[in-house]
Amino acid sequence: MHNNLIKVNEMLAFAKNNEGVISLISKKGKDYSFEDIIIKEQEIDELNKEANDLNTEKDKIASDNNFLKENFSIEVFFAIVGSAVIISCGVYPFGISGVTLLETALYVLMYGGLIAYGVFHIKQVIKNYKTIKKNNKDVKDMEEAIEKIKDLINSKKDELENMLDKVDFREYSNKDEIESIISNMFNVTPSKEYSNTLNKDVSNTTTLDGPTLNRRKDV
Repeated sequence: MHNNLIKVNEMLAFAKNNEGVISLISKKGKDYSFEDIIIKEQEIDELNKEANDLNTEKDKIASDNNFLKENFSIEVFFAIVGSAVIISCGVYPFGISGVTLLETALYVLMYGGLIAYGVFHIKQVIKNYKTIKKNNKDVKDMEEAIEKIKDLINSKKDELENMLDKVDFREYSNKDEIESIISNMFNVTPSKEYSNTLNKDVSNTTTLDGPTLNRRKDV
């Protein structure tokens, strides 16, 4: 994606690309402006960010869900064992001779607490089961949404490629090529000194010496 557009005219401009390289961009046709091209690139970039954010959220939900699944069988096991213990303890000490009223009262309190804990644990198992089912559905819905966004991105990329082809869009990052293009356009003989305006800017010193960037489809 290009930004920081500085237009020389409708056919020539400077811009910074994804790699942070300040390069010269040119086109020959007037069907689309530089602004049209950048807007289309921004649409693709925003869709990519949306897909990445959704994918990150999906991965987190899937990871949390895997943790719940790993512990769910253990929780079910303890819930079953706990329920069996509660049921078996329920027959004592009722109907047994020699048990005082105080002992019975203490037992009822203890047994009531055991039941409360068991009910809480069973509710937690049910809650986790519902969460796992919901997370499975959310992950599936997100995967479908990501696929739709990817299809839209590919469609936008095709539109951008058609736009670039129609106006014969080109990009240059080599300093000698840029000087030659500017000189031919304005009939200026380039200086042999390398202390020109382009060279004084640190970003251009680095970027303009690089190779010409070939236009790719996955801009």
